[in-house]
Amino acid sequence: MDKKRRDRIHLPPGFDLAGPGAPEPVRFHPPQAVPEPPAATDAPVNQPAPSPPEPLVSESEADRCSPRRRRGLLWFVWRVLLGLVRLALTTVLVMGLIGGASYLIVKSYVGGPEVQVPNVLGVTVEEALEKAKTANLFLELDRREFSEAVSRGNIMAQAPAPGVKVKQRTPIRIVVSDGSVRVRVPNVVGLTEIKAGVAVRSVPNADLDIAEPVARAYSPTVKRGDVIAQDPPAGVPIIRGARIKILVSLGPYPADYNMPDLRHRTVQEARSVLGAMQLTLGEVREVERPGAARGTILDHSPGPGSRVSPGTAVALTIASGLEPAPPP
Repeated sequence: MDKKRRDRIHLPPGFDLAGPGAPEPVRFHPPQAVPEPPAATDAPVNQPAPSPPEPLVSESEADRCSPRRRRGLLWFVWRVLLGLVRLALTTVLVMGLIGGASYLIVKSYVGGPEVQVPNVLGVTVEEALEKAKTANLFLELDRREFSEAVSRGNIMAQAPAPGVKVKQRTPIRIVVSDGSVRVRVPNVVGLTEIKAGVAVRSVPNADLDIAEPVARAYSPTVKRGDVIAQDPPAGVPIIRGARIKILVSLGPYPADYNMPDLRHRTVQEARSVLGAMQLTLGEVREVERPGAARGTILDHSPGPGSRVSPGTAVALTIASGLEPAPPP
């Protein structure tokens, strides 16, 4: 191969066209400079320590990218997913139990055997409970009403009607009687005011009471504190919760008198007159009056002609008799 063609061919390093057995070409290595040792000095030289290389990423980024943190994050996500799965399974289980119970209840009402509704009209609630229990039914109170025909506590209406066929454990709605809407007024005439109130309030299931305020009047025949009359009269039907008016005696009418003139009389004479009129002797006061005899009544209160009643106290003013009478 001529020299020009050989110069145009680019051979890889270490490849020679001479073939095997050719002598290895001599390679030229340029001389390297040998560094000179530092000059020795008597004083030590303080050189700063080389700073560590700047990291390519920060410590927080390295911590977030660490395999341990990635494993913790994956474990947290796994626990959340597992909790959601458990919640979903629990919800499905509860809904299944509720649905099953509802199905059994509906089946017991709809698909159970039929029974005939017993007749509970006119009987007490206790007797109706026994009849309903025998038929595998139960009672349900609808309301209470007054009734003139059905006694208090007995059943006056029911639904379903007697004889109707229903499923077992069907409720029977009942209406219970509260008795008559009216009650009879008790007789309280001649009783004391306190006993009359007790008698009125003692009427069972009537809620009666005495009307306020209580009227009072004098009576020559009925003693003080007793009932003279009542309204409504005894035995009359009256609505429950009503109030009864009564008239209470104040005793006999007081006897009024015209006060006599006791002046110029003695105390002894006045005492006799007052006793006959059921009056009492009150305060006796002495004053000096020239010419008046000792003990003579000079004035009194109430005065002459005043209206007085039995028990009134009369005060007297009498002469002391200490001053002599003036000369004629």
